[in-house]
Formats: sequence, structure tokens, C-alpha cells
Amino acid sequence: MNSTQEWHFHTSDNQIVKFKSELSLLCDLLQDKEIDEPLPVAIDLGVLNIIKRFCEVHNYEREAIKIKKPIINNKINDNLDLQSIQVLQLSDELFDKVLAASYYLSFDLLRQACLCILACQIYIDDKEDDIERAKKQYGLNDITPEQENEAITKNKPIFDQLQREFLEMLQQFEDEHDEKVRLQEQQQQQIL
Repeated sequence: MNSTQEWHFHTSDNQIVKFKSELSLLCDLLQDKEIDEPLPVAIDLGVLNIIKRFCEVHNYEREAIKIKKPIINNKINDNLDLQSIQVLQLSDELFDKVLAASYYLSFDLLRQACLCILACQIYIDDKEDDIERAKKQYGLNDITPEQENEAITKNKPIFDQLQREFLEMLQQFEDEHDEKVRLQEQQQQQIL
């Protein structure tokens, strides 16, 4: 590592951003690397500063980044720690850049935090109110029997193939079940 015990990133817009040495505990890209000079990255200053802030609010500690998996509802506060939420409240364009940078740096916890936010936005619970909210939000309507029949007719080869595969799986399951019953009966007869 460099003599100042910091990671120096040379941004795509010719700036230098410094991170504590503990960043290597969060970014797989930095694992087993010794850095004596600035590391060039294809990330601009604004995005790297958001990533730096994300690290600082969590004290560069993995355990401080709390993400529920799987998410439990569509409320971000119930699924992600407050510090992450505050740092990642960004415009869509900037959020997309931070998410892309998390992949680029192999910063798994930042990626998971971003994906948690996205998942909460599209989460649909099985409660009627939530289903209705999603239908309105995404402009969905219930499919009529006529629409269902039309889809089946238009895609008949696919539905036929699916039906054949289902029947084959069902037959295989029945055959395996019959074999198990036959073996159990044999074992019972041997015991008697």
C-alpha cells in the first residue's frame, strides 16, 4: 500500500480521490493489491465522492451496512440502514452511475444497497391493496378469458411444448413414486 495508507483513485475527469486503506475490505477489486501510485478508474469525481461518503458514514465497516434479504416490504426504511438511504438518495442518472461503479469496483455491499432500493420500488406484496397499487402504477389490467385464449392460440407451439414437458414431468414423478412404493412393499415383505 502507498506510504500514506490511503487508496488514491485517478478519476475519469483527472481528479484524485483518497479513500482509507480499509476500502480494500469492501472492494474486491482492491484485494491483494499494493498501490504506490494513483489507480486510474473509469469513474468520475462526483460518483467517487458519493462512494467515499457511503464508506465514511459506515466507518468502512461491513457490519454497519444493514440490508434485509429478502426484502420484507416496499418500505426502504424497513430494508436498508438509514445511512445508506441518506447517501443513495440521488437523481436517477446519478444513482445509475453509482450502481454501475459498484459493479466496476466489485463493491458488493454498495451494489446490494442500490439493488435493495430498486427492489423496494417494485416490490408487490400479496395483499389486495398492494396489488391494486401496482396495477395502477404499472397500468396493468386483469386478463380476460378472451385475451388468454388469444395468447394461447397465437403461441400454440409454445403452449403445446409446455404441455408435453409438463406431462413428461408428471409421468416421471408418477414412475418414481410407483418405484418407491414397490420398494417399500418389498422391504415390508422381507421383514415379515
